[in-house]
Amino acid sequence: MRTVTNPNLCHECLETLWLTFLEQVSLIDGVTESCISSSVDPSSKFKVLTLDLIPLAGQRMSAVDAQESYSITWRKDGQILRDFTNHTGIEVPEGDSIGSYDVHVKFATEDVRVSSPVMESTLELEVKEGC
Repeated sequence: MRTVTNPNLCHECLETLWLTFLEQVSLIDGVTESCISSSVDPSSKFKVLTLDLIPLAGQRMSAVDAQESYSITWRKDGQILRDFTNHTGIEVPEGDSIGSYDVHVKFATEDVRVSSPVMESTLELEVKEGC
């Protein structure tokens, strides 16, 4: 299999390769739900939602020459959670945790110059119970 980070591919071929690959997959592998206790007050609990992304951008095991990034936006009940922008996880106080969440992820690489919906993924989930 050819390595997509090989510098011998022309820009157009590399861009086409990225777009073809990304139309076959979602950037989001899933979300893991867990609970933690506050380090200040152990009786206070937080619902933790952790995003599992395919290993691109800062998630790669080894660095690549191309500039890559993920942009992450979390929403709860339609409202953007600004404190968690570009975070792969959120911690919500247990009492406020129940509701509808969605996370929107956009991948950017200097190898792809066109705007395409395959560079984005959204996952919706429902938190039905606290910790």
